[in-house]
Amino acid sequence: MFDGATETQTMPSLKTTSIDAVRLTLIAWTIASVIVAAEPVAKIPPPTTERVAIERLAEALSDDDFAAREAARFRLSSLAARTENMPLVREVLQARLKQLADDLEGRELIRSVLSTLPEISPPPGSAEPPLSTADIDTLLDDLDAPQFARREAAFERLKKAASTTGSDAAIMLRAKARLEKPSQVPVLRRRVESLWDAAWGHWLQRAPIAGELPPISDEDIEGALDRLLSKPTGASAADSENVYASARRDLLYFLSRDDSVARTTAAVERRLGADLDAEMPDVDASERLLEIYDWSRPAMVAEFWEAGEHKAVQHLIIGIPNQPANAPKPSLFDRCDERTAHCVSGNSLSPGDWPVGVFFPHPSSMQEGAQFHLKNLPTPRRRLAYQFEVPIDLTRERQQQLDGARRADITRNTCRRWLEEKRLLTMRELDMLVVLDPEEVSRFAADYLATVPDERVPHDSPTSFGNGSSHGLFCYQLSRIGTATAGPALQKAIDDAKVLLPVEETPYRMDWVALLVLVRAHDWPGRDAWLAKHFDSRDAINIRVPEAAEVGASAAAAVVLAAGGSPSEFYLQNQAFDELTDLENPGFRFSAPEGREAVVRWFAERAGKEGEKSGL
Repeated sequence: MFDGATETQTMPSLKTTSIDAVRLTLIAWTIASVIVAAEPVAKIPPPTTERVAIERLAEALSDDDFAAREAARFRLSSLAARTENMPLVREVLQARLKQLADDLEGRELIRSVLSTLPEISPPPGSAEPPLSTADIDTLLDDLDAPQFARREAAFERLKKAASTTGSDAAIMLRAKARLEKPSQVPVLRRRVESLWDAAWGHWLQRAPIAGELPPISDEDIEGALDRLLSKPTGASAADSENVYASARRDLLYFLSRDDSVARTTAAVERRLGADLDAEMPDVDASERLLEIYDWSRPAMVAEFWEAGEHKAVQHLIIGIPNQPANAPKPSLFDRCDERTAHCVSGNSLSPGDWPVGVFFPHPSSMQEGAQFHLKNLPTPRRRLAYQFEVPIDLTRERQQQLDGARRADITRNTCRRWLEEKRLLTMRELDMLVVLDPEEVSRFAADYLATVPDERVPHDSPTSFGNGSSHGLFCYQLSRIGTATAGPALQKAIDDAKVLLPVEETPYRMDWVALLVLVRAHDWPGRDAWLAKHFDSRDAINIRVPEAAEVGASAAAAVVLAAGGSPSEFYLQNQAFDELTDLENPGFRFSAPEGREAVVRWFAERAGKEGEKSGL
């Protein structure tokens, strides 16, 4: 931590106009930083003027002189690199950021320093208070301010507030009111529309709060329908489109609210009936009305996933056939709830019941690594929220992040459903495990292996891989994707003999093979001590050639390797099996009997030293 007093006395003026002087200053600061960093933290006296020095540097980021700004940015970045300085630097810079509404360059310099600091969660109760209606209106006015920096600052603040409960509903209403104005600059309208979308999307995905929104009258609903079905005016085509967009926005908003969805649906249906009775209906108006009507109907989506990524989605209204281009048959579901959807006709899915809310394998054996996820969307609100939960047109990186988060959630639901059903996984489900979320599958392993009895499975493979049981195949999948969480689960399964022993046809101890593979990649509490209890075990890794590799030697080699040692020092010899090549052959044997005694002594001495270090 730097000495604030010294900083005040020796730091040259940041108002310099000489580039050479600034370079010399930077060199001096760099040398000083190295000297300070080399001293033990305990010897550095408590700072007395840190905040003053950092505030001066933050103010210098707005200096008229480029060199002074760069010097300040360099010094702040150096200070922020010290862990003990991070909170104060962050606090000062964030406060300064709010003061620079009109200084775009200064704001960017502050952001460049803040971007180097790790994200932290705000302490409870420290979140910014919701924006008031007056604040929102002022910021919306600033979107049309003559200064570019002020416009950007207002938009940035509104966009952030739109994603917070307490501000989202208010921003939604105020933005909607602005969009109802007949004439606006197109770029301003687009910005307000994006704020409406952000606020509405956040509001749709959270639980409604009683009283946060004003009531909706029947007149509001009828007025929106009148505007939706109105004839184009003599004004520009853009003005008419804005009228239709505003009416559509209002009607979808009415459908998304529990207190108005039934009345809005009924009103839409009445207008549809009148439209059907008309001799000369307005085709364009009818299409606009039908689109609103479709949003009011119960629906579902069928998501197609492959290799852990969401590849495609089909939107289906319950009871209405949907036939995509080039599809030989229409897709039709006539019933859907939170657990089951009934398919009447489909292309990939055959008629019958299919699970909802979970992953299930693609029915075709030719589609290895592919799975479906059906989602029930029974209300307009849930349908509208889905488009924000699963947005399109994301960057590749953002799409992968979203897919990863959703894959974890759906995997959790899938594993929970499997445990509720208390059954063995099918062969296709076992194959599917490798494309699910590794941590969720690893967490599932403990309960699954403990509560569902193992069974032999038909052996139709030309190789002798595995142990010939369902849990053995599950263990193999854990060896491929398991995390540290799966380690204790496998230990307990071994202790409680939950995995069937191998047979001559399929001779491998797959519980042990999986555990030994995980040890190479992960650590967990008590791992080495548990392995050490098995150093004396002569159980074979492969019962067909019991002398080739044994449990005790393999456990010993795993501990030695994890400690950075060499197995050969303890006469431990690796044994290669063709079937375990892709698992890097974790099996070992002792080439000399004294090796077992040596590794037992080594581990005891090591455990004793570690106990002394911890004070045990």
